[in-house]
Amino acid sequence: MAIVVPYRESIQYDGTNGSYIIGTWVTGATDFVSDNGTTLTWENEENAIRTVNVGGWVIKRSDTDGDPEQLTNAEYLERYVELP
Repeated sequence: MAIVVPYRESIQYDGTNGSYIIGTWVTGATDFVSDNGTTLTWENEENAIRTVNVGGWVIKRSDTDGDPEQLTNAEYLERYVELP
């Protein structure tokens, strides 16, 4: 019997990696809007604006996720356990 979990990958926004997160790490239908070193902003596949603040997390459900989830650090720690 196999044990499976829903696929998720996460990356923490540190104020310097916004263009990498949206331009390279997220390969779905998202558009980079801005990164001012405090807040990362992007547009998802449905033309909705999403933001994450420094220390927050971006979660994708697949390599081509067009609407990655954004969470604060507290929300991330409450909802997820990182696997080795």
